[in-house]
Amino acid sequence: MTYSISCNSNIIKAIFTCYKFITNICFDYYCKTKYFVFFIIFLNGVAINYFYYKCFNNTSNKLILFLSYSINLNGCIIIKLIQWINNQLSCLKNNNNKFLSEVFSKYYENCYVHNISYTKSLFYEEFGIKFDDFVELDTNYTIKSGSIAQVYKGIIKPPYDTLDNTCVSIAIKVVHPEVEYQLIYPIYFFKIYSFFVTNCKCFKKYDTIFNFDAFLINLTKQINMVNEYANNEYFYNKYYDHKIIMIPKPLLKSKNFLIMEYIEGEAFESLNISNYKKQVIICLLSLFIKDMYMFSKYVHSDLHDANWKIFRQQTLNTSVSDTSASSSSYKIILYDFGYVIENKFNYTHKKLIYYLDINNTYELGSLLFNEVQNLNIDYSNSEEVKLCKEKFIANFIKYNAHIYPFTDSNYAAAYNFCLNNGYKLNNSILDLFISSMLLHKYFKKYLFTIFIQEIRINSTFDQASYYKYIYNVYLYYVSICEKYNIFHDINSYINEQYINNPLFINTINYNNNYFDSLHNEDSINGVNECYNSIDI
Repeated sequence: MTYSISCNSNIIKAIFTCYKFITNICFDYYCKTKYFVFFIIFLNGVAINYFYYKCFNNTSNKLILFLSYSINLNGCIIIKLIQWINNQLSCLKNNNNKFLSEVFSKYYENCYVHNISYTKSLFYEEFGIKFDDFVELDTNYTIKSGSIAQVYKGIIKPPYDTLDNTCVSIAIKVVHPEVEYQLIYPIYFFKIYSFFVTNCKCFKKYDTIFNFDAFLINLTKQINMVNEYANNEYFYNKYYDHKIIMIPKPLLKSKNFLIMEYIEGEAFESLNISNYKKQVIICLLSLFIKDMYMFSKYVHSDLHDANWKIFRQQTLNTSVSDTSASSSSYKIILYDFGYVIENKFNYTHKKLIYYLDINNTYELGSLLFNEVQNLNIDYSNSEEVKLCKEKFIANFIKYNAHIYPFTDSNYAAAYNFCLNNGYKLNNSILDLFISSMLLHKYFKKYLFTIFIQEIRINSTFDQASYYKYIYNVYLYYVSICEKYNIFHDINSYINEQYINNPLFINTINYNNNYFDSLHNEDSINGVNECYNSIDI
């Protein structure tokens, strides 16, 4: 009798295992088929919009909405690409791009929201705790949904609230369902595309200068919240108690969940403050970027408009000279540490930024030469390498003969130089290119707008005038660093490389008029000791 029961039990287990196996196979086949169809719809949407524009030199709002629908179907990678593209579309001031940018802007925080039941089921599966026993959700909070995951706001319930006593509210980030299937066909497409443009002469004109291998690997890492937790933890520890930079504290992790401190922020463009105050904030952001690239072990490469915001607090103003009752203190909040890359090129980044600043096309060409991966030369032959490098740099200088720094033309010239000569760049360059382009519009608008306007008016590039402008900008950086005792490494580097550099001192007839050029009566009030942030 016992043997019979045991035998029946084993049969039931075998049937259940077999059923589960078949179900998983069917689900896998269903998802792969579904996302294959979705990707074909997306490719058709791109093609139809492209041909319509070519035929009528205009865009169709209905076709753009169809394209948006197909993007939503495909999920993470396509949405991530749209987030990056939209950052540049918002700079182009024409009606065609305005509608496109408005439609695409929803993909920052208003993507598809998956059902709460999926979140609760997955939470129990990964933590062994019922979701409703662990957290009380803020029902007034609108769920923020991005390309990879969505975020809830809540409060940890007892007895789990001992996890961290400093966090009043928490953010629960959970990966969307089926993201691993959403990765398949875009990755295949990139690989097939790369194969054809590399190996078929008729397709070479459609090639790009970038190698997508590392880019795709870094993208796939985003769906693992354990990886994001580690990145978040690094930045939190590095900028803990910083006067300017705020990083949400990571609390708990699993493969599909990241639980962290909740910090509310305002979008930079929505701030109703003076242009001068915005310039100060962008200067602070620029200092952070320099600190990250020059002195950090890791680089946040996904700082699109929704991944950095402004934390603002109303503070009591005790200044006798100020008649207002209060002022605002500001910090820069960084979010979403999924797309973070290891920084192995601190020294190279220092040189790159410096040579860009002084518009030294010879040295920029030399740096670019070191990043080309498909040069047909014998690297063991030093004479051949030297001759090839000099020829490379000479051609690069010709491409940049009429290019002005900190304008869009210098990006275009470098890209076209590599494209027209068939050069492929190392993996790291694509990540650097993406991260710099995401913030380029702000640096261009708030740091170098006066210089760019002078170029447009005079149609000439005066080196002494340009060096003076750069020198004033870096003096401004130093004044901020010293006044608020922040970014010590950057402050030391700027003093050594710029302020005390004979190249600048001997070239310019120095007179610091940078603050006057801002054309604004506002000034920085000081550091608010209570909130440990900068008052503007």
